[in-house]
Amino acid sequence: MLLGLFTSLALGFGYFIAAVPSGVALGVPITLAVFAAWVGYTLGAILVVLVGAPLRAYAVRRFHLKLERDDSKLIWRIWGRFGLLGFALLAPVTLGPQIGGLLVLGLGEKPLPVFVNLSLGALPWAILFGYLTAAGAQLVK
Repeated sequence: MLLGLFTSLALGFGYFIAAVPSGVALGVPITLAVFAAWVGYTLGAILVVLVGAPLRAYAVRRFHLKLERDDSKLIWRIWGRFGLLGFALLAPVTLGPQIGGLLVLGLGEKPLPVFVNLSLGALPWAILFGYLTAAGAQLVK
């Protein structure tokens, strides 16, 4: 069971979609697999905030980057339409916490809201993957 928990945690950090089913396949109860996957994802968000925010500040200073909104660019149009919550809800199934968090930090968002939104944005997906895994396990039986 320890291997299954570690697998869910590690996959939650890097490949969230497979975290819950993999843990369950290795003998972890669904609720623990969901929790481990969410904790792994949250650890990825913490890493982004701890490393990404200072890295962003350095890059802005070093390369004289401008973070003014420019609606002619696709990323700013997406940001204007969906905002931080939209990115946080889509990141678990698209970009992951590391790339999604770095992208949002690059757009000028503060580190604490990035961490909170990324962490909370993964919860509905983790629960959904838990339900889908349970349904799939019932079909297999």
